[in-house]
Amino acid sequence: MKLGHWKSMLIAGAVTTLCCVPAAQAGWVTVSNSGTVLTACNPKPFPMTPPSTCLLTGNTLLAAIGPSAILFDSASTPIVINGITVGTLYDRVYCYGTGGVCATSGTNLNKYTLATRVLLNTNAWNGHNSQSFEVNDLIRRILNGITTESAYWMGPPAAACGSISSTDPDCGLANQKWVEQTGKTQYGLNDMLVGQRDNDYIDHRNDANAFDPDGVSSKWSAWVFVRQTCTSSGVSADPVNFRIKLWEGGEELQDHYTQWMPGFVCL
Repeated sequence: MKLGHWKSMLIAGAVTTLCCVPAAQAGWVTVSNSGTVLTACNPKPFPMTPPSTCLLTGNTLLAAIGPSAILFDSASTPIVINGITVGTLYDRVYCYGTGGVCATSGTNLNKYTLATRVLLNTNAWNGHNSQSFEVNDLIRRILNGITTESAYWMGPPAAACGSISSTDPDCGLANQKWVEQTGKTQYGLNDMLVGQRDNDYIDHRNDANAFDPDGVSSKWSAWVFVRQTCTSSGVSADPVNFRIKLWEGGEELQDHYTQWMPGFVCL
């Protein structure tokens, strides 16, 4: 279901933005095209104070990803498995510029951040037990061979509307479910090919489950981000099928299951 489909098509106007690239905040990491596949962000067992690697902070999503970020497009899609709605996927595109206008020249031209999170419920879905769907990895198709930055945001501080119980994607908090690893692969937790490189995808390992057998539940995943400079064609006008992979890897002996979802794609 496409919601709020809007674009900053003011780009076509006469305004020319010469703003520089937004300064890389502490949490952004550049994901390698070779060598070690996965970068450790906050691997389990979680420390008392999460490290800053990959982690962005701020009272709002816009504040987290950069002061010159502009919402470019947005979609919301039910996650339906075996006819059962197990949650909702939120997918967004942000460009960079000034005055609400995406850059028409300079280093911000065609630079986009793709942002994704899921909201899960406790519905049983697999037909043989009462377990709810768990997302161990959020995996997105990306452009191969170009600079790729990765980061995540847990949600706003409680004083800035954040709440574990919220159903608002801008206010919901991921409950103690920090991103564990990120890297260029489409193979998630406990996959037979886990750790194998695939530069066509980026993985964010983030354990989200509305009723988690491990005793710490989080119906929200973190917001996970990938930032790239697309071609002159920019970003797809609509979410494209089979661009986001939700992987349940059986952390607590659940089924191994892939749910493909539509998502925006850098062209």
